[in-house]
Amino acid sequence: MALPVSHYFSQRWHTTPLPRLIDELAELCPNHPMVSLPRNKERPDEGYRDYSIQKFSRAVNRAAWWIEQHLGRASTRWATLHYVAPQDLSYFIITLAAVKTGYQTLTCHPSADVDTHLSLMEHTDCQLLLYPPSPHTSAMQKVNAIRAFKSGLTALVTPTLEEWLAAEGAPTPVYAFTPTLAEVLHDPFTVIHSSASTGPAKPIVFTHATVYLQPVGFQKLLDPSLVNYEQWRGQRVGVLTPLSIAAGLFPFLGMNFCFDLTLVLPAVTTGPGPSMTATLMDQLLRHGDVFACIMGPKTLPETCANPAYAENLRRVRQLAIVGAPCPPYLASQITAHTQITHIYGSSESGTLPAEVLPDPADWAYLKLSPDVPHEYRPVCGPYHELVLLRRPDAPAQPVFAMFRDCDEYPMGDLFARHPSQPDCWRYCGRRADLVGSPPRRFLPRDMEWVLEAHPAVRWALIAEERHGGLALLLDLHPDAQRVCPPTTDIWDTLQPLLDQANALCPIPAALRRDLVVFTDPSRPLPLSVKGNPQRARSLELYRSDIEAVFA
Repeated sequence: MALPVSHYFSQRWHTTPLPRLIDELAELCPNHPMVSLPRNKERPDEGYRDYSIQKFSRAVNRAAWWIEQHLGRASTRWATLHYVAPQDLSYFIITLAAVKTGYQTLTCHPSADVDTHLSLMEHTDCQLLLYPPSPHTSAMQKVNAIRAFKSGLTALVTPTLEEWLAAEGAPTPVYAFTPTLAEVLHDPFTVIHSSASTGPAKPIVFTHATVYLQPVGFQKLLDPSLVNYEQWRGQRVGVLTPLSIAAGLFPFLGMNFCFDLTLVLPAVTTGPGPSMTATLMDQLLRHGDVFACIMGPKTLPETCANPAYAENLRRVRQLAIVGAPCPPYLASQITAHTQITHIYGSSESGTLPAEVLPDPADWAYLKLSPDVPHEYRPVCGPYHELVLLRRPDAPAQPVFAMFRDCDEYPMGDLFARHPSQPDCWRYCGRRADLVGSPPRRFLPRDMEWVLEAHPAVRWALIAEERHGGLALLLDLHPDAQRVCPPTTDIWDTLQPLLDQANALCPIPAALRRDLVVFTDPSRPLPLSVKGNPQRARSLELYRSDIEAVFA
């Protein structure tokens, strides 16, 4: 019986950088199904096709030879290639091929606007743009805008994903990558960016150490059986996050080999709309034969609003939510069909091993593995900030490979302790989102979620507290009139939710109808690249309106 890919991965991971290791694994386990893609991206109901690690390795080598032919090897160390494409497997092909040829890739969240692309290109001194032919997509619209605004740019059209993966054609020799892991450990691997939740997006450089240490932290757990990745071992796992950010990169850059996973990707949108929708998710659940799914929470409201989509959640054992919490008002509906687990971390920290809690009632709670050196430090009221601690004997700490002079790393996330399980904590929000002044500071996200359960409300932002009143910024869906016909006053359905939200307020203050500001479509809320409002910038944009309701 052939040994699993994880066997060879564990043997070689500590000495061999990933670009070379993939070529070696392609020789040792040529038929291991690394990834599964729709046979027909226009018709996912025609089923999925598995692609072996051998085929993926060949695609990476084709791309490396293509880069050398069209650009040459990097003339300066780690020159930056900006790759803009629909969200498909080509991101990993180009990323690995770039490393082999001496470049580093810069990739952006699919929601990032053109200004974000241009700013990040400026910060990384990027003069090279690669993109596949993808007419009528939002990626192509951004490519055209980047080319229009940035002078001195070298722009090249790459082959398509289908061409990288094609079985026919001349044999592709391995494009050699000869350094040992020790020789390149702190060299750049790829560049992504921050979420821009509090300001402009900033580049984040992943080194080979960042990539190497991610699976090591899971390999050396004293009891890995409690962690979701271990529970998925040898299974097909759907990846519904953007592939150009950390949440999409980490599963493909070692975690898949560590746990013998076949990663299953959804169909790729061909139009200008969002890269992930509830329909794409449902298609993957119905036709991808997946055991679990890694996903952000953004499509869950649409999924739960469609009875057929919600019913299909039964097809997976676990939904691993990443990037933001599951909206509480959806949790009971989801847990009636499947189990909610968490993938917690950040671009800087990597994914932290978290245990799966058996009680569905604890879906909102995070229990980090005791092998992760950390503590929760009191901030105010019930809130504690998670802080990662450097420990020489810790199995792996990617964050301290990125911040090599730091002995601790505050995550900026605030948690509240479980009422009966002291090592379980519920995420409450970001430290930067605290509202009010000491000693009356609190996180408003629980209250805002109640209001966002209203079908006409897209976003709710509690601005501040004055004299016992809470100002509220409400952003309605463009089709709010369809949800609430003109004959119906929105307050008939909104006021009960305000009352419910007030019941959750931890300070002596309340939302009031006279303190509500509705957003103006001509002044859209500034969004982070995750698609949620930037709180500080949004409140500043509506500062005069907020002052007016308090006057």
